Amino acid sequence: MSKINIDENEAIRQKLIGALLRTSKVLVAIATKSLAETSNEVTLAQYRSMVVLSECGSATVVKLSDAVGVTPPTATRMCDRLLKKGLISREVSKDDRREMNLQLTDQGKELIDRVTEGRRAAMNELLAKLPASDYEDLAEVFSRFADSIGNAPEQDWTTGWKV
Repeated sequence: MSKINIDENEAIRQKLIGALLRTSKVLVAIATKSLAETSNEVTLAQYRSMVVLSECGSATVVKLSDAVGVTPPTATRMCDRLLKKGLISREVSKDDRREMNLQLTDQGKELIDRVTEGRRAAMNELLAKLPASDYEDLAEVFSRFADSIGNAPEQDWTTGWKV
C-alpha cells in the first residue's frame, strides 16, 4: 500500500472519528434530556441500576453494584432511595434467606418506558431532518458498528464497559 493510500485512509478515519464524536454528543444529550423529563425522579446512577434490573429481572445488591460499577454500600443506599420511591422492590431469595433480590416494580418499569419513549421521540425528530432514502444505509452502518463492538446490552453502558 502506498503512502498516499495510508494518508487518505487516516484522513477518512479521522473524519469518521469526528462524526462519531459529534453523534455521541447528540445521543448523550438525548439520553440526559429524556431522563431529566422524568421530573427529577431519579439520578443517572439510579436509572442505570433500574436498567440493569430491567434487563436481568432481579439481582442482589452485590450483583447490581458490580453491574453499575459502584461499591455495595453505595448500591445499598441507592436501592434504599429507589425502594422509598416505589421504583424497585426487595424480597428474600428463595435459594438463600440471607440474600435479598431486587426487582423493578410496575412503577419502575413505567419510568423506564417513559425515558425510552422520550429517546425514541427525540430520535424521530432528528431522523425527520434526513432524507428517508438514507435510513436503510444508516441502519446498516449503525448495526454493523454496534455489532463490531459486541452490540452491548443496555446495562453495559456503565463506566465498566470494555470495548
